[in-house]
Amino acid sequence: MYGSDYPEIPPKRWLQEFESGGYKPEVIEKVLYKNARRILKLKV
Repeated sequence: MYGSDYPEIPPKRWLQEFESGGYKPEVIEKVLYKNARRILKLKV
């Protein structure tokens, strides 16, 4: 799961830095969404 430094770092900036960090798209998807969904047992 991901936690940001908002409001010190705006979401647009951390998303750009995260995507430019060389992470695979499936890793970004897990960190920003799928891990939280799994841990919180949310249904889609």
